[in-house]
Amino acid sequence: MEKKSLVKGTVFGFCLLVGYFLLMIIANSLTDNKNIQDLLTLAVQILVFIAAYFKMKKSYDIDLGFGTKGLKDGMFRYGGLMFIVIIANLFTEYMHPEITFSAAFVRICVTFLQTMGVGLAEDMIFRGVFFNVFKERLGESRKGLFISMIVSSSIFGAIHLLNLTGNPQLIMATLAQVIYAVFIGCFFCVVYYRSKNIWSCVILHGLVDFTGSFWKCFADPAKELVKADNTIWMSVFEVGVCLILFISAMIQLRKATSERSIETEPAYS
Repeated sequence: MEKKSLVKGTVFGFCLLVGYFLLMIIANSLTDNKNIQDLLTLAVQILVFIAAYFKMKKSYDIDLGFGTKGLKDGMFRYGGLMFIVIIANLFTEYMHPEITFSAAFVRICVTFLQTMGVGLAEDMIFRGVFFNVFKERLGESRKGLFISMIVSSSIFGAIHLLNLTGNPQLIMATLAQVIYAVFIGCFFCVVYYRSKNIWSCVILHGLVDFTGSFWKCFADPAKELVKADNTIWMSVFEVGVCLILFISAMIQLRKATSERSIETEPAYS
């Protein structure tokens, strides 16, 4: 890939990211109904997904892996450690239910769809666009993949600083989220690279966000939900858990590049 293609791809990625957030703001400003807001957000996420898909297919002819091939390996063989975060969310984010399951059912369904939409849009932007654009330019050597993974994941982590605009009191929680989002982003890059199927990242990402929001579905809608900042120890715990994912990503990256080297080694008789 020529340098200008890297620049064009990076600019496209940032334009897509800015458009994504602007459309999200517009969608949330159209109504005060939380369920409708989330459904409008889902529509935006699908739109971003479609735009990125056709751009990457047309400009770079990159196979984003939307079939079922590699899906099971991506979710369980390469990405299975993510279930530690998914299960941990159900414990660490627990809130005493204020309404019954039947009363919360619609909210749970809408939250599930919207959080899956987060995976759909964000994994397309950061893995489908940024990671692929840098990988195509830097190559698939261990160094090239590492840099592509770190750059795309650092952008992914940095955008979580925007959470402070709506919740300026969540300083510790946001800083921890920035760090562990980088670790998670690296993990997803490797899962995608090894499985050749971006759906595995989309589903795992969606499940992480869904379990992080699950208990909030049982909050009384008549009451305003007050968000409390993390303690230092909770932030350390969250970063520590996701550090395991980063270590796994580095081990898997080394293994994947070693296996490819062996496969491409010339056979001598």
